[in-house]
Amino acid sequence: MKIVFLLFAFSQFAFASDKEYSIKDYEKTPKTLSQVTRLAIKYQRSMLVDNLQNILFNGRPSRFIGSEGHSKVRTLIVDTINKSSPKNPAKIENFKIKTEEVQQSYRQDLDKYLASGASASSEEAVGMRLFTESMLHLLALNKDFEGQNIVWEKKGFLQPEEVLIIGAHYDTIAQDPKTLTVSSSGAMPGADHNASGVAAALAIVEVASKVNIAKTIRVIFFDAEELGQSGSKAYVEAHRDELSNLKVAGFLSLLMLGHDTTHDDKQNKSGNMRAYTRTTSENEKGAVLDQRLASQFTQTAKKIRSSVSFQPGQRAYLFSSQTAFQRAGFPGVVLTHDWENDFNSNHHTKQDFAETLNFATFHSATQAIIGAALAWSFDMR
Repeated sequence: MKIVFLLFAFSQFAFASDKEYSIKDYEKTPKTLSQVTRLAIKYQRSMLVDNLQNILFNGRPSRFIGSEGHSKVRTLIVDTINKSSPKNPAKIENFKIKTEEVQQSYRQDLDKYLASGASASSEEAVGMRLFTESMLHLLALNKDFEGQNIVWEKKGFLQPEEVLIIGAHYDTIAQDPKTLTVSSSGAMPGADHNASGVAAALAIVEVASKVNIAKTIRVIFFDAEELGQSGSKAYVEAHRDELSNLKVAGFLSLLMLGHDTTHDDKQNKSGNMRAYTRTTSENEKGAVLDQRLASQFTQTAKKIRSSVSFQPGQRAYLFSSQTAFQRAGFPGVVLTHDWENDFNSNHHTKQDFAETLNFATFHSATQAIIGAALAWSFDMR
């Protein structure tokens, strides 16, 4: 299977290497949802595979912060954006990891877990303690690291003050599935987590850069998210005043979009993806805002590509890039696979290879996200 996939991937790469997303002049300002759908479906699978394979190739053996692979992928993202969107080039925003603050949050998480009544000697508690200790150690080693978020934006020609923010993180980390300890060394391919999200985000840039969008779309590639969501926290903190003066529709986190099975799926279904929001117990008002965004987005996405379905659902304590935006008062939704029924067990392991991905679902999901984002810009549902 591995040889077959690599041959397939190489052929896709060779075939797609000289291809770029392009549309006719009359297609650049769509008037109907069906026209938006055609723009989304024009984004070919070979283009998506090309992006993913380039991320994995340049990111070998790891995209852990400060590594050579991490630096190469950052350059790749910037170059891909600038090639697709020369009039709206990528911007890099530097930030320092707040090591002590992040370390304290991990300590508090462990304390809360133990205070919940869990036995300190249980296997789960031991794993939590080992995970926390290893994260604290990694943070101490990288206390002087300067992260780099990559930002792309295209202003809307009609309502530029209305903004949809979409994000994906490009760094990786690996855990021992038995001990839960975290490692900064060795192979961390991170195909699903989160090269799939980065490839999908690049696809949005490639398409939206060619369309005369009515409202503003901003795409952010976060750094150092595996260290306490440092990149998204730094971004929100740096842009708090700016965001408060805009009409932010919400934030969509693209996370692990390539996993989809039927043999491991408890419902034996394919194409079942999720749009996770906060729970009402975490934040009742915020959960309502999240659900409103999720409902609007998923209904439109289903019309774009019926082969995948992003089902809205609440999930507690899902700490991803959306958390910083939610805490700042904005709706946040995580677009990902079905964690309840078909969770990717390769998540955060050294077995997160491209060979394990479902490219049919990944491609359809990406097209659905592209179409729904464009439709939002034109107030289409």
